[in-house]
Amino acid sequence: QATTTTTANATTSSQQKSTVKPPSMMKTMSHLLEEQGLRGFFKGVSMNWVKGPIAFSISFTAFDTIQGWIETESEKEKKRFTGVQRRMTNKMERRITNHEDG
Repeated sequence: QATTTTTANATTSSQQKSTVKPPSMMKTMSHLLEEQGLRGFFKGVSMNWVKGPIAFSISFTAFDTIQGWIETESEKEKKRFTGVQRRMTNKMERRITNHEDG
């Protein structure tokens, strides 16, 4: 019977915790405005501006490096061929455009 009472008490206390409502967005914002002023809303923004491009660069470099490791030779050759083909097509288009203009 003691175990049943303990379980019932634990259930009751967890139910009481769940009925406590968190503060609303407006209450939180007004509290922040009172405590820290308008600057409180922008706290940490400058560090996010600094770390954002750094994090993006690291992610992009890591992705590119890992992709290079797992790529097969045929996929690498296909990319090389596509790049060469694209450059040749651009040269041809420029020649045609120059001849039409002249």
